[in-house]
Amino acid sequence: MMVTGAEKVTSYVIDYLRERDLLPDHRSDPEYAAWNEALKRVKNAPLA
Repeated sequence: MMVTGAEKVTSYVIDYLRERDLLPDHRSDPEYAAWNEALKRVKNAPLA
């Protein structure tokens, strides 16, 4: 599998933010329930 530059940069930025606690995990946070529901709809949407 060939990793593109964009994937490398994205991985680096995610790691950077997580290591510095700048990327909190809101997946189980009730305040973000609408986001979770939207994600389910996107994952179940048919591809165009």
